[in-house]
Amino acid sequence: MSHTADELWDLLREASNMPFGTAQIALAETIMSEADAKRAGDLPFHARMIATTAYQYGGEPVRSFVTFSWCLAEFDRDPSRYQSAYPDLLWHFKYMVSNVQQFPEVPLERVRPILDDMARRWSDAGYGPHAIYAYRHHLAEHLGDLGAAQEWFDKWRATPRDDLSDCVGCDPSSQASWLSTVGRDEEAVALAEPVLAGRLTCSEQPQEMLTTLLVPYLRTGRLEQARDAHRQAYLRHRPNLADLSSIGEHIRFCARTGNHARALEIIERHLSWLDRAPSPYAGMMFAAGAALALDRAAGAGYADATIRRPAHQDRPAAAPRVDALAAELAAQARSIAARFDARNGTQRQGQLIEEIIAAEPLVDYLPLTATPSRRAVPTPRTPPTTPAPGADRVEPVEPVEPAEAATPSAGGPVPPTQRPAEVPETAGPDELLDLASTRYRAEDVTGAFAAWQAFDERYGPADLTVLQRARRADGSGVERANNNDPRAAVDLWRQAIEGYAQAGDERRRQRALGRLGQAHCQLGEAEVGLPLVRSSTEYALANDERDDQESALLRLAFTYRTLRRFPDALGALDQIGALYSAEAGEPRGARPVKLALTRARMLGEAGALEQSLAAAREARRLCADDDHLTLSTAAWMTASAALMLGDDEAALAAYDEVIAHAPIDQLRDDARRMRANLLAASSRATEAIDELVEWVARFTASGRDEDAAEARYHLMVAYLNAGRPVDAAEAGEDALAVLTGPPAMQVRHALAEAYRRLDQPGEVIACLEAIEADCVERGDQAAAGRFAEEIAVVLDQRDHDAAAARRFGAAADAYRAAGLRLDEVRARRRQCMSLMWAGDAGTAVDRLAEVDRLAAELPDGGAQGRSGAEGSSEAEGSSGAEGQGDPVAWERATLDYDAARVCNGAGRIDDALDRAARAIAAFGRLGAVLPREQVERLRGQILLDAGRPPEAERAAREAIMSSGDADHRQWMSGLLAAALDAQGRTDEARAVREGGPGQ
Repeated sequence: MSHTADELWDLLREASNMPFGTAQIALAETIMSEADAKRAGDLPFHARMIATTAYQYGGEPVRSFVTFSWCLAEFDRDPSRYQSAYPDLLWHFKYMVSNVQQFPEVPLERVRPILDDMARRWSDAGYGPHAIYAYRHHLAEHLGDLGAAQEWFDKWRATPRDDLSDCVGCDPSSQASWLSTVGRDEEAVALAEPVLAGRLTCSEQPQEMLTTLLVPYLRTGRLEQARDAHRQAYLRHRPNLADLSSIGEHIRFCARTGNHARALEIIERHLSWLDRAPSPYAGMMFAAGAALALDRAAGAGYADATIRRPAHQDRPAAAPRVDALAAELAAQARSIAARFDARNGTQRQGQLIEEIIAAEPLVDYLPLTATPSRRAVPTPRTPPTTPAPGADRVEPVEPVEPAEAATPSAGGPVPPTQRPAEVPETAGPDELLDLASTRYRAEDVTGAFAAWQAFDERYGPADLTVLQRARRADGSGVERANNNDPRAAVDLWRQAIEGYAQAGDERRRQRALGRLGQAHCQLGEAEVGLPLVRSSTEYALANDERDDQESALLRLAFTYRTLRRFPDALGALDQIGALYSAEAGEPRGARPVKLALTRARMLGEAGALEQSLAAAREARRLCADDDHLTLSTAAWMTASAALMLGDDEAALAAYDEVIAHAPIDQLRDDARRMRANLLAASSRATEAIDELVEWVARFTASGRDEDAAEARYHLMVAYLNAGRPVDAAEAGEDALAVLTGPPAMQVRHALAEAYRRLDQPGEVIACLEAIEADCVERGDQAAAGRFAEEIAVVLDQRDHDAAAARRFGAAADAYRAAGLRLDEVRARRRQCMSLMWAGDAGTAVDRLAEVDRLAAELPDGGAQGRSGAEGSSEAEGSSGAEGQGDPVAWERATLDYDAARVCNGAGRIDDALDRAARAIAAFGRLGAVLPREQVERLRGQILLDAGRPPEAERAAREAIMSSGDADHRQWMSGLLAAALDAQGRTDEARAVREGGPGQ
């Protein structure tokens, strides 16, 4: 697709705002190519200026030689034409001086002339030698002339900074690097730490400073600072190919602090980058650091471990052993160093590489994370000798009907008790069948199964009566049902029903029919199953004893629950209570605690949360103090209901009770995990961290990677809420390496927040884009719009306005597809603002007409089609919840405010004033004081800037008289004084300034 010259200029502005990387490089090259073909005036020059920076920070600095040389020659051909860009061109000299040192193919006789030319041009342009001394120092150090390096260093530090000096983060970072090289670690730390305490806006900081301090921190015993510096800086370096050399320093740090597993992870993650290293120097430093780490890891027991290595154009994919790869990378680093030394005529780089490869540990072991690495054990895992936590997950116990009438558990296999399963040696076949029935009635599932197994071993099918075979088939159906195989159970119960009919045992036949019907319902065959359950229940109510009637009603209740017919299920439970007269006291056979628990669960599943909580608490009240299993189950149900109701404190108290009383390890452990997860998402997050760390360790050690990843997710949430974003990012990244599907998207969203707090916008956007793509794939346009808008906000905050405008537009399109009309209006309004900030006020004004039309079509007075996404104009950002009871009116008022700013930017002053007046009135009607005052300031400033000081004076006086906010009155007083000055009324203006807002 070809673009017009105007479109290319727009694309160039967009490219200048893009994050560094391949996408920016590709766009810059497209612009260069089309600009050259069109001979588009100054555009080829400015496109190459942008490309030079893109190549430098995008990991392809060798290509910047061509664009820089072209721009320099073009400037020398016509200096006046490109004078405004000359400071940037002079700055690019620094890239070239650095780059030529990193490519041994560039002869040394070309390096010094470039630096001399840089010094001459800077001096002619009126700049001082501060940065010149810095780069002469770097060259002397590279060549190994340490005496000259120190002399240049002293001049560098003694010379005042100027506009071409490196930034306030990079300059001290470079100085601290030299101080570390010569062993002046305390000075390095003292120089760097005040810089880290300030605000750094350079794309290279604070990660470069923190990386520089790794060794000084270790050698001065500042181990906590060293650990935090590594973790924070590596997170920032990790996505950037241009930072390969710095990544090598982090590998060396891990090797020298006993963190062999982490070093191997970092090497494996970045090894493929060696094939496209930004420069030979960067490749050399990475290879040397990796060789050190691999050699140390091999000596620590990792020699047989392998490192995945992707295929390259001249090499197939492989997984070399650690020791073999160590030797290969050491040879590669030495080979590159030899090329540098041949070029330089010194031995400096070879000596440096040997020092790196042979570096001794600085600390035996410095723990870097609270959670173990996924690769903590390089050898195959040994299967655990005890069941892994959660291997036989125990759900809270449900009521189970008496043994022979028992049904497949709706909640999964019935949990076994911990009683021993002894079977009398002399029991006959009927005795064993009766024993199994009795045990199953008592919820001793293990004992019942043992009795059935003994029956099979002792008697088998031979010489059994028809009734005995029917009873055994009935029991086998129960066994299959409890093993989640209802289809097999159906066949067995049909055999039992036929046998009971032949034996003339109608009571047992009816029970088996009921169980058969419930199994059909579980299999989705309600038209067959429900009539069987109903008829079986009717038979029991007409012919059986109360215990058997209770069993039949329980079966009916569970069947209705399976069919999601909760009112009918609860009605069946009510019938159980009606079986007993008031005079009989508490029903002995009805097991009121278990019935209350069943009621609590069904009410919860039906969405009747308040009633569910009440039933769970009633169950807890009825529990005997020594019935620890039932008591802890009741507490679990209480916690579940309270959690669903948002009563976190009640849920935590209930989980504490489960932990205190549960006789089953798994139930207690589940409560611990749920409690920790709940705390992680609260203001008490710090209380959850140690617990979650323990779960990560347990799951990792037992090879349960997905469970470990889920625990890491909750740990990430805890770290975020505890104000530890570096730890959160690390835990989230480890979780993301394992999880897929919706859980992975959940991790990415939390991870985006961690990156946001770490000021890593590129990583934030990458996470949100992955979630957005997933939403689009699933057809969830509402969520896609929300995440597109989040991405736009990140871009807007980084002043990437053209890209933000596109993203706001994409969000609006998604909202429209989802029918979210209010959200669409908000996103299109924000798109207009981004277009204005991107310098395209004309298009922004044109788009306003469409937004006004959409806003006028919104129904009055409600949140029609509102997704819940946040707004962010200045008025929105200052308002909190003030005045937002009518979201449509709020959006229209905010639209008027933003429209005023857009029109003002486009020079349409009357339109801007009209929209501002409308916004002031609208916010006034909403009672939104702060937004109204924000617009008053805008309107007053527009009047003053437009050369209409009398009107600005009136607006200021009206605002001062009507406002009760001292800050607003002070601001408007300043505007009033400026309006008076503009009218030549200087004495009055002075009086206002001296008198303050009361004038």
